[in-house]
Amino acid sequence: MALNILLIILLIPFFIDFRKYFVIYMAFAVWLSCFFTPNIGVFTSLSEAAMIFYLYKYKQINGNGCKFRHYPFLLSFLLLFASYTCSNFFTGNPHYNKYIATVVIMLSNVYILWNIFEGNQQKYIRLFIKSSFIFAWVLCAYGVFETVTKTNPLVHFFDSANMYYEPFYITEIRFGLKRAQSVLLMHTTLAGIGICLFAMLYSFYDKHLKKASYLWLLILLVFTTFATGSRSGIIALVIAFGIYFKGIGQKQLIGIGVAVLIFIIFQSYFDTIFSSIQDTEKVGGSSTDMRAQQFLIALDLFNRNPWFGNGLGATFSDNFYTAELFGAESLWIPCLIDQGILGCVATGAFFIQCLVYCFKQKQKHLCFFVLSMIVLFSMTSVPQFNFTYIFIYLYVMANMNKLTIKK
Repeated sequence: MALNILLIILLIPFFIDFRKYFVIYMAFAVWLSCFFTPNIGVFTSLSEAAMIFYLYKYKQINGNGCKFRHYPFLLSFLLLFASYTCSNFFTGNPHYNKYIATVVIMLSNVYILWNIFEGNQQKYIRLFIKSSFIFAWVLCAYGVFETVTKTNPLVHFFDSANMYYEPFYITEIRFGLKRAQSVLLMHTTLAGIGICLFAMLYSFYDKHLKKASYLWLLILLVFTTFATGSRSGIIALVIAFGIYFKGIGQKQLIGIGVAVLIFIIFQSYFDTIFSSIQDTEKVGGSSTDMRAQQFLIALDLFNRNPWFGNGLGATFSDNFYTAELFGAESLWIPCLIDQGILGCVATGAFFIQCLVYCFKQKQKHLCFFVLSMIVLFSMTSVPQFNFTYIFIYLYVMANMNKLTIKK
């Protein structure tokens, strides 16, 4: 009942200004995706409604003459669509609701948002950045509260109100801190969206608005990512720092000096992290042996139908799921099982197109952001964070120079 009311409240603004509120909802997509039950998913329903609104208002939204053939990710879009379609219809394991939801959430949402951005970059990219700024403060402020108090009453509340579906309430202490998940379902999700927000807001701070509020938020995003205790997230964050190095100048040298100083001050903390990365058995959670076992199981299931996989959602279905696959510690594990070779080729094509896009936009430093996401999604599972949304943050960063901001 609570989710039905929430969904109605969120749908009403679509009738007022579809483009504006769709952009806002996409900025909060990771959080909205947490509100679901076996019968209803708030973000899924919003996405399907958005697709209907877009088709109904196509001429109005597409008034800028934006063509599908100009879509930067046309190739991977078509490959992913073909993979989802083949996995659903040609494997003898069709799930039509899952198929529609996957296509709409993974592909349609990104295309619609790109279309809206292209129509008015000044207005809608700025709106997305402002909305993300607010979302980042929510994640960081509550994440710090959670880390300090070692409690998470908000997740408990949503769970008791039947608004979150089986939340993973994290109580583990890692590297001396309670693993932060903030308002999200998983700590790895917080790490993933934290890195994306850090990269995008740093680009905005660097090029347009050097305000203290942005600087403090960037520091908190780094702290929150470390507080998740996700080794994959920490490695990805370190790689993402590469966007800072467009060249070697005074600013970069100062940044290196500050990083060295922080490392010296907190050496024992960083030594613990490095040690756990080298020896994954030293702390709880995923280990190298566990990941290897998951891949062996995935390969066995993959061999049943190597070309198109075993059907969307097969990994966690009763027919295929085993206890050893809990968490499926890599994007490629469910991809192998569910979508087979075509799915892996399509997913790989997406990441390659992201890297090519950086070069086409003459912003090679953004490749570090893409590489950080490849590492994160390859090393761990990131629930509620769809990998195709990486393009949204990449697009915003690549087009940051086109914005005009009043200081």
